[in-house]
Amino acid sequence: SRSDWGDGIRIIDADGFFAVPGFLDSHTHCDSFQTPGELARHALLHGTTVLITEVYHFANALGPEGVAIFLSETERQPLRIYAVAPTITYLRTHDGHGLPRMTSAAMRELLTHDRIVGMGELAWPYVTEHRLDLLELMHYTYRLRKTVEGHGAGATGPHLTAFAAAGVDSCHEPITAS
Repeated sequence: SRSDWGDGIRIIDADGFFAVPGFLDSHTHCDSFQTPGELARHALLHGTTVLITEVYHFANALGPEGVAIFLSETERQPLRIYAVAPTITYLRTHDGHGLPRMTSAAMRELLTHDRIVGMGELAWPYVTEHRLDLLELMHYTYRLRKTVEGHGAGATGPHLTAFAAAGVDSCHEPITAS
């Protein structure tokens, strides 16, 4: 009987409605196109209650401190926002195309943060080039039981096989099965 449910239980008559769990958007870029608060406002209207986002724009500009600023902003939002460590910034730091913003040590430190769920977009050419520093960082990430997100656009045949064999968990780029 309803009297057995205890105090503090609120009953909502949802006759004619559907109840679904909150949705999770597993790959966003709320570090570049809008503020976390603005994205949260729109996401919640459509049932999204968890976001996982890249943070490399903040890292490109301010390094690890930029990621810390971004993460502190996400804590004030009405939904859960997690991030991936800025692998793009790390890779650009070491290939001569970017400013030195993200070291291996900084990536390792970020990966221990409870709101960082893994490594962000890892482009396949860096993996197939057998960069020891990157493979070691991937191994460290897996030891933390976190994920390595892929960016496999254009990888086919042996490159795609090597990318998958390296242990990349997922990729948001595929348009075909191969």
